[in-house]
Amino acid sequence: MSNEVFNPARHIDAILLSFHYCDHLHEATLREFHGNVPVIATPQAARIIRPWNHFCTVAVIHDLKPAATSWRVSDLHPGPCLPPWLAVLRLPGHREMNFSTAIIWTHMEDDGTEVHETILTSPHGTLLDQGPFQAFLNAEPKTRKLAMLYGNKESHIGGKQTSFGAKGGLGLYRKLGGPKYWVLSHDLPLAYAGIFMRLSRAADTPRTLEWALDHEFLEQGLHKKRPDVFKMTNGGCLVLEA
Repeated sequence: MSNEVFNPARHIDAILLSFHYCDHLHEATLREFHGNVPVIATPQAARIIRPWNHFCTVAVIHDLKPAATSWRVSDLHPGPCLPPWLAVLRLPGHREMNFSTAIIWTHMEDDGTEVHETILTSPHGTLLDQGPFQAFLNAEPKTRKLAMLYGNKESHIGGKQTSFGAKGGLGLYRKLGGPKYWVLSHDLPLAYAGIFMRLSRAADTPRTLEWALDHEFLEQGLHKKRPDVFKMTNGGCLVLEA
């Protein structure tokens, strides 16, 4: 049954498209959503979906530059499709696939203090020394890292690692200061077929948090805090509490 039956336009606030490869941008799937749902997409993804003439609103996610000192500037906001208290930023990495996306929610606590909470998603992992990522960590105002969406599996194509898996995720978790939630995402093992995939030696390697923690202990000789990892079912829901 169509997504339109279960998720009519009034139940979906927006669609976020942070990458433009076909497995992240499947036309038949996206067309099942009502055209009135606003889409916030990378420039590459926006160029692909606009000619479909399906979605009425397609806004653009902006990249945070390595020299940026603040994420809270009007030029970085996607525009009127999102309220001013909700921001989305893309943090490019060393390769096209290895980026992060930060979703930042600004609100007031009971004592009147303004708080900025971040959900960071990185479907393939990112190197932690990259300029935009470092700029976001150092940018003002500071944000509370509430959750990260990240997968455990490793992926290789042509002898190069394209997804950094559980070990990279654990490093990201430590770098962010230990988000309250680690939600597994983009983690399903894929069956690669066809001449190109075989010639490029595309392969996924399942990993676990326990495996990454063991490697961390062997390398550093320290037992550190174990992350709280959540595995969501398709269509499931997780309420994030500060």
